[in-house]
Amino acid sequence: TPQVAASLRAGKIMFGDLYRNERNRRTYLRALVPVFAGERDRRLVAVVAFRIDPAQIYSLLGNWPTASKTAQTLIARREGNETLIINGLSFHTGTDPVLRVPLEEKREMPAVQAVLGRVGIMKGRDHRGVPVVASLHPIPGSSWVLVSQMAAEEIYAPLQERLWWVIVLVGLLLVGTGMGLGLV
Repeated sequence: TPQVAASLRAGKIMFGDLYRNERNRRTYLRALVPVFAGERDRRLVAVVAFRIDPAQIYSLLGNWPTASKTAQTLIARREGNETLIINGLSFHTGTDPVLRVPLEEKREMPAVQAVLGRVGIMKGRDHRGVPVVASLHPIPGSSWVLVSQMAAEEIYAPLQERLWWVIVLVGLLLVGTGMGLGLV
């Protein structure tokens, strides 16, 4: 296309969209890299096309920076009246790593909200109906969105533990104060 040619002449790497190879039924990402005649000679002499296996990207997305049982990062986009999630959900029991979610059916799902244009932090429910807190961000230069989410229960568990310690401590202080006043 003319846009691709102009971008490559300008010296920019172009990433295509994810596509499914018809022969092996695997998903790939295409990248086009311009090759110039020299460092100062900016004549375009060739374009190298790379086919990237997104499974490598998925493995990076699957590595959460802290210990977590429920955290996951998803890549999704809108296709018609559905949200397409391509990188395999941690708790998805289906055999196909691609999950399609009708937009009208699961509006509280962060991936659905992200493809509808919502950006930032939100509370919602994942594909299993579990309450989650999620961060939603579009991926620049693509139709895809990135959704990082973790179960609300896991996020709030340390706060609940501290709350119980505070309640016990305040209770002991009140009992101690009452006993002290009773002795006086």
